[in-house]
Amino acid sequence: MEEKRDENSKEDFSKLDLKVAKIISVEDHPNADKLIVLKINLGQEERQIVAGIKENYSKEDLQDRNIVVVTNLKPVKLRGIESNGMLLAAVEEKDNRENVKLLSAENSCPGDDVFVEGIEKEPKEVVEFNEFKEIEMRTDSKGHVLYNRRPLKTEKEEITVEGVKENTIVS
Repeated sequence: MEEKRDENSKEDFSKLDLKVAKIISVEDHPNADKLIVLKINLGQEERQIVAGIKENYSKEDLQDRNIVVVTNLKPVKLRGIESNGMLLAAVEEKDNRENVKLLSAENSCPGDDVFVEGIEKEPKEVVEFNEFKEIEMRTDSKGHVLYNRRPLKTEKEEITVEGVKENTIVS
């Protein structure tokens, strides 16, 4: 049974199209206090995403930062602003508040693929949010982001996150 579940989860992860993106602009969301609107560079294209990280990061901390983005998530409107993708972050409860930390890919370039060795990428054109939520990624004790105990990586580096405990969920 465990092997069957492992096979299904590998198939689930292969549906995702994860890429490194560089944040090129950060604006306050006009209709929401906790949301920000990011313009990102994905190498061959620019996109806009809306993220709920305003309480965790200043605009200056976000500007020019390399992040990891799910590029094939179904676009949604958040408080009237369209979001074309979703950034990945580790989220843990700390002192009755959410501690949100962005994944890092500082040595990679915008548009670089993020993958797990041994899982062939076969991205769906569009992944629904509920499909994405079933794919479990967690941190290890050294801040690496893992899927099925194997690190997410680009050709240049392993994907990491600082400032969270081991086994923190990434979403």
